Amino acid sequence: MIGVIILALNQFQSVFSYKLQYLRQTAKEIAEALEKETPIRLTEQFYTNETSIQLKVVKPGEQELSIILEYTQLIVPYDAPNMYIKGKPGRKFEEFKQVHVYVKEGFLYVDPKPVVQIEDEENHGRKIYKMVITLVRIYGDLKPGSTLQFNDTIVTVYERLYDYPGIAEVYIGGQKAAELNVTNQTMLEVYVVVERWISQ
Repeated sequence: MIGVIILALNQFQSVFSYKLQYLRQTAKEIAEALEKETPIRLTEQFYTNETSIQLKVVKPGEQELSIILEYTQLIVPYDAPNMYIKGKPGRKFEEFKQVHVYVKEGFLYVDPKPVVQIEDEENHGRKIYKMVITLVRIYGDLKPGSTLQFNDTIVTVYERLYDYPGIAEVYIGGQKAAELNVTNQTMLEVYVVVERWISQ
């Protein structure tokens, strides 16, 4: 009888281990689809987890620019210790599109980190910084058999004009993203680009 019980437990553990490996592989495939903006047919149930992060641009002596950035993570229960599967731990943002995959507190996360890109140009003698922040928002029921695909993009523009020279520091979720060397009448343009994905 004991031998039968042990055999049954071993079989259960093997099935459970396979299920975890399969979920992890599925999460990596979803991450790749989000990075490449290609449709993917879901084979497992995932759930949306709406999250937010703060953008702050701070310069002494001038009004702070603060924007709450909202994006979507995908999660599914996952009974395993915390681990990082894809991406660099601790990063709040990326400079190019990279979707992190990790296990945290009993859930498997597919986490499309905000992408922050900054460039500068001169326009009629005025320096202009253009900051583009790309976010992913996901809508619909992420059930098996549905297809998750890119739908459209919404862009919101924020502007900030500086009156005095100095250094403006850019923070995303408390992590420094950049230092901007501004002069009198330097313009900062922030483009918040939201990629909307739909599961149907």
